[in-house]
Formats: sequence, structure tokens, C-alpha cells
Amino acid sequence: MTEEEKNLLEIDYCGRIPYMMNLRVQYNGKDYLPFGYGAGRVPLLTSPFMSYTVGAPLLEEIKLYLRPLSSMTEKEYEELKNISGDYGFPSLSNINDWEPNYAVLDWLNSHFFDYRGLIEKGLALVAPEDMYKLI
Repeated sequence: MTEEEKNLLEIDYCGRIPYMMNLRVQYNGKDYLPFGYGAGRVPLLTSPFMSYTVGAPLLEEIKLYLRPLSSMTEKEYEELKNISGDYGFPSLSNINDWEPNYAVLDWLNSHFFDYRGLIEKGLALVAPEDMYKLI
């Protein structure tokens, strides 16, 4: 794993900390589902797996299950479209008045979408269709 890939994962993981994620850990050549697909989810940083191993798994040993953007439903698309609104980018002279639309990133993270291309880079796994049933 390159330093660039590690940095990308750190940035992505940090944005997903508040959400209940499913992930796979490869530790000593074995696959573990510390949050158990179908067994409920826990916040990324409070994995029970980490307390039962000698040290925490390395970043290279963790892969999140994410949803490709292509799996977005019509209903989700309409919701995202409403959240995104009409956010343009200001000129440099008006940059102090700019308010980035964080709601879009929060929504994408809370719906477990891979908007950084982690799946294609081999840094995340495609979530099974029913893994993240949204209420």
C-alpha cells in the first residue's frame, strides 16, 4: 500500500467514524468480520476486535464494506439532490462568505457510498446488497 493510499484511507475513515460501519480485518492471514455481517454494527473506532488482539490491526488489514455510487436508489438520488442544492464556488475575493456543503459528504458517508473510488483501488469491498438496510 502506497503512502498516498494510506492517506486516502485515513481521510475517508475519519469521515465515517460517526457511522455504523461493517468491515473485514485480515489478521495473521485470516479474515475476520469483527462487526459481524448481520450481527449489528458498532462505531469504527470501538471495535471489540481491537481489544482481543495484540495491538490494533494495521490500516492495510482493514477494509470497509462500501456501496458503489451505482447502487444508489431513485429515492436516495432524490434525497441527495435535495440536500446538494445550488452550491457554487465563489471568487477568491468572496471566499470568506463561502459555506461548503458538508451535508452532501455527511449524507454520502451515512449511506455508506464509495465516492472516493476506494473499491476500484482495491482499498474497500463492495457491500452485499442488504448489508446496510437503511431505516
